[in-house]
Amino acid sequence: MISHGQLFAVVLVTIAAFLALVSLTGGVVEMAWLREVEFTVTAVGLALAYFNLRGWRWRWLQGWFVKRPHLWGEWQITLNSDWNDPRTGQGVEPINATFSIMQSYTTLHVRMMSSQSDGELVCASLLKKEDGGFRLVGTYRNEPHIMQRATSPIHYGTFLMDIEGSSNAPTAMRGHYWTDRGTRGEMLAARVGRTE
Repeated sequence: MISHGQLFAVVLVTIAAFLALVSLTGGVVEMAWLREVEFTVTAVGLALAYFNLRGWRWRWLQGWFVKRPHLWGEWQITLNSDWNDPRTGQGVEPINATFSIMQSYTTLHVRMMSSQSDGELVCASLLKKEDGGFRLVGTYRNEPHIMQRATSPIHYGTFLMDIEGSSNAPTAMRGHYWTDRGTRGEMLAARVGRTE
């Protein structure tokens, strides 16, 4: 996606090219034009900022104009891990957690919370698959609560989840994860709340 700085640079280059073309063809650059250009650039910039933050989520734009899944909201996660408790040598029951996703058109922020730890994405991306669907891919830092750290240290991991349902109303995500402490598992997410 294009960043705000890149967009600003494109606008400046466009204005400079327009003014240069007018001068080179013998035209006269009038100050009134600059005021109109300034107003136009400001209006377009504000419209793009609104679109980036909120407008892209409008249902009537989804599918034909916006081809990006709308994930903003709360997701209930079930994790099935191959981790074994070092004290007992036993595996763990499925872990229930919550994904809290905040999203603009150009950014994605995911926070995971469970009764044992909190995690936050270091980086994330929505990848378009060949069949037109999407995958959510992310690398995260997991911080177990202080009383859990003797057996579960702070660690990093990566997950890959296929998004199910339509782009304007995804209903589930399914995938897997692996960590730098040598564990891995499966993840299943179901939407429980959506921000319009």
